[in-house]
This record gives sequence, structure tokens and C-alpha cells, in this order.
Amino acid sequence: MNCGSIQQECSKALGLDPKRYLFQYHCLMNSWMNATVEVCALNRSILGYCAEFNTDGALIQENYNADCRKYDPPCPKIYNSAEAYKYQSCYESVHNHQQKPFFFAPENYISSHPRYSSICLPIFLLLHLIHHFDE
Repeated sequence: MNCGSIQQECSKALGLDPKRYLFQYHCLMNSWMNATVEVCALNRSILGYCAEFNTDGALIQENYNADCRKYDPPCPKIYNSAEAYKYQSCYESVHNHQQKPFFFAPENYISSHPRYSSICLPIFLLLHLIHHFDE
């Protein structure tokens, strides 16, 4: 998705260190744990749970229903959200919880908050869903 080439100043606009908070590619489960999404967003530290992309808040966060420290192999106590792919047991959770296809409409996520411009929400122009269906 070439996230690094997207012109944005999200970390600066949010008062974050742009050398620490990078605009990176993420492949994460959704909040319902029934699909994965690919998105360009600022990385963040995840604390011991599987990382998720919350479509309601348009943000990356921990999924407190998926404590990956208890999985085999476990995830570390702290890891970079852009490295969530390293903890494949989190993606197995998606497969086990899959119910029906999840469709995402990016036009629903335009920020009206004065402090956060819509460009600082994850970039949805390149967003698409990956579904893992049983064969």
C-alpha cells in the first residue's frame, strides 16, 4: 500500500514525535473479530492484546477480548501495532469468530472535530477487506 509515500502530517498535528510515530501499513482484525482490514495509520504501542482497527472510532487499539499473551506462541507485553502480523494466533481468532462478511464504507469517516483533520484518520482510499472463508 506504500503508506510511507502518503503525504500527511498526522503526528505533528497531534503533537506526537514524528520520528517515533510513523504512518505505516497495518493488517488488523476488526472489533468484532470476524474480518481483517488493511489500513495506513500512525503506529502505536499495543499492550499485550491483539491489535484491532476500531471502525467506529477509526483508530488502532487493543482488543481486550483477545489476550495474546495467553496464546501459543504468545505475543510480547508491548509491541508495535504495525508488527501485529507477527502474532498469527490473533488472526486465527478472526477465523474462529467469522460470522458474515463485513463491509466498510469510508465516506462515513470524515472527522468534524476541530483538533483532528480527516487526513489524520487512517487513510481509507487504499483500504480493503480481506475475508478468510472456509473452503
